[in-house]
Amino acid sequence: MWKYSLVFFILFFISCKDECSGKECLNGGVCIDGECDCPERWGGDDCSEQIIPTWVRVKNLTLEPFSGVDEFGEPWDAPGDGPDLTFEVTENSAPVVYTHPLFLANVDHTVQNNFVINGDLLLDPLKFYVFHFYDHDFANGNTFIGTGRIVPVGTFSNSMDIILAEDGNLAFSIAVEYEW
Repeated sequence: MWKYSLVFFILFFISCKDECSGKECLNGGVCIDGECDCPERWGGDDCSEQIIPTWVRVKNLTLEPFSGVDEFGEPWDAPGDGPDLTFEVTENSAPVVYTHPLFLANVDHTVQNNFVINGDLLLDPLKFYVFHFYDHDFANGNTFIGTGRIVPVGTFSNSMDIILAEDGNLAFSIAVEYEW
């Protein structure tokens, strides 16, 4: 009887081999039954391949301090009255893909100015975008302030990242979430 027990024990022990022994899963991946179960943003046999998101959802935009005068050296609005900021986004030089529905009235150009976007702006992570900033004037239309260019691809390390852009006289950042 003990011979059968010993044979059963040996067969059981051999069949219970750890399939994850020696299997390394990177970037927070976990080995399950010999295969890596990779976290969001990572793929491949060992979770070493970074996956590009399907969409980049913009949550808000922060415009850094900018010049208080236009290209002709004139103030944006009447003395004591700041510019009324708004912006739109184009894909490279294509038509407008997003226009912010509101403007920030009489802003102080010497401080950061924040636009809440609430995720209404979706960007393709592999395309090139230009953000155009304007002083919204009711009587004269919009006066161009400047642009910033981004390609929203980078190292996707958090569920929400900040993408910085600087172009000429303007700098801004966008807070984004990624959709996989």
